[in-house]
Amino acid sequence: MSLPNVLRLSTVTTRLGAALLQWMPERAAALKAGQLPDAPRFVDKMLIAGLVHDHQRRGRLDELTALHDWFWSSSPAVPFHESAELRFEGWFYGHHIAIVAAIEAALAADDFRYEAFCEIGTGCGRALDHMAQALPQIPRFISIDLSSAQVALNRQRYAARGTEFVAADGADWIARHAEPRWVYLSYGGVFEYFSRDKVLALYERLASRLAPSLVVLVEPLSDTHDLEREPPSLVFGAENTFSHNHAALLEAAGFRILSQFEQQIDGQRWLLLVARSPDPPAS
Repeated sequence: MSLPNVLRLSTVTTRLGAALLQWMPERAAALKAGQLPDAPRFVDKMLIAGLVHDHQRRGRLDELTALHDWFWSSSPAVPFHESAELRFEGWFYGHHIAIVAAIEAALAADDFRYEAFCEIGTGCGRALDHMAQALPQIPRFISIDLSSAQVALNRQRYAARGTEFVAADGADWIARHAEPRWVYLSYGGVFEYFSRDKVLALYERLASRLAPSLVVLVEPLSDTHDLEREPPSLVFGAENTFSHNHAALLEAAGFRILSQFEQQIDGQRWLLLVARSPDPPAS
């Protein structure tokens, strides 16, 4: 998310923040590393705005993913998820629900059972809750979100569902705990906050150490991103997030694309995709 927008700073303040970087380099470095209090001081907000402005100018916004992680783990993330849920009924049940049939087809194509369904960046939990009801053949559903406050709310809300809720960085938690025969979901705009390198590293782990696996994506794209001719990742939109060419990144990691289509909803371009990892080498 565009941090100046999140922190509601003006263009003038952003420029002053950029000038302030050279006077407070150690504090700026700490902020860049995601070392922020839950309620930043005004000088911190100015420095954050300056960091975003400077890195955007140099085409290095991928270096600020720690700031995104801070936002999604901080208290402002909870009201953001509340506002996103207001759009869920129209977006998911009106359009994105088409991904469920693609998941069912992918599950049916294999002659074994997938043991877990893991959503990275669950937010309010509505998408994962629907999947748990729509896919009863999968015995375990796991929700991962950076916000411990949101995770606590979800545990209360879905206490009767049997879903596991974890407060953690999704990629880090998967590296420590995931197993083969899992399905991984990113719904509604999660990987847009991951750098290209982080996305590719996750796909490579799923394809090599955790195969067989399925990846399911409902992710936004830039309207101008030509997936046939342009680089794997572009910065786009008012939030300065990443439009990733997920099919190209998945194929580079060894995945096979099973289903891929796009939708246009309220002026936003969406990618809906299901991919399967290669089978692990025979022992």
